[in-house]
Amino acid sequence: MLKVLIALDGSPNALGAARHVAELARRGAQIEAVLLTVQRPIMAGEIGVIASMQLAQAERARAAAEVLGPGCLILRKASVPYVEEELADAPATAITACASRYEADVILMGARGLSSVKRVVLGSVSKEVLRLTNLPVTLFKSVKNRRLNDPTRLLVAVDGSPSALRATAYAAKLVRELPRCEVHLLHVRPSLTYGGVLVSSPDALIAHWSAKDAETAFAEPAALLDQAKQTYTLHIEDGEPAACIVNAARTLEMDLVLMGTRGLGRIATLVMGSVADAVLRQAPVPVTMVR
Repeated sequence: MLKVLIALDGSPNALGAARHVAELARRGAQIEAVLLTVQRPIMAGEIGVIASMQLAQAERARAAAEVLGPGCLILRKASVPYVEEELADAPATAITACASRYEADVILMGARGLSSVKRVVLGSVSKEVLRLTNLPVTLFKSVKNRRLNDPTRLLVAVDGSPSALRATAYAAKLVRELPRCEVHLLHVRPSLTYGGVLVSSPDALIAHWSAKDAETAFAEPAALLDQAKQTYTLHIEDGEPAACIVNAARTLEMDLVLMGTRGLGRIATLVMGSVADAVLRQAPVPVTMVR
């Protein structure tokens, strides 16, 4: 059973998360969902001045129902069991706390969107959620939903970092729930710059130009998938990491990209945080990130 928390804010991007869950369920995945909307807390000065407590609470209930309604309809049509939650708190705090309370396996939300109250931009919220939680976070930035491939295709970017291994662990969880799934592991060897050659040790350079670097990156993720009895395909690319990941997602017609939010490359300690940001901006499909 896959337990998911879907954070809805009234934006088309966030609603795409509900459609994604419904599509997974239609493919045979056993899913339980929590539909969450976060409203702005009622401020003490607003009561009795702007509106009565009853009117303020009624408006909050109306706004919550308006946001949650379309998501509920999508999940009902796909026969996905769900519960509804409406919380008043800072959005990222409420999302992570609710996911913890329901023991969710993953958080799904729009990469950017607008809340129903005061039109809060969710780009900063998604980044804060990633900072606060250790759970995988799947981000949706396109209102266009296409049917998943058969089998469902997952691209996992691996670089030997702990966060990339955790992304693979979630992929292994996902494939156990899906009857048909195809997994591709991608390791990108960043192109060497003149500065990288100068500051890197001879051992690091040898590892980069040989297969040793890729073997190390693939070892633990492959072992996790072996335990899940899931076959996989290995890919090695040379170039700019984000561009290679996005290109692979497009040319291999992936349904989902999974990756760690931060890692260290072998050459000159390449920081992967900026890579994750670039992949999210450019990827043609949803991206699952794991801290």
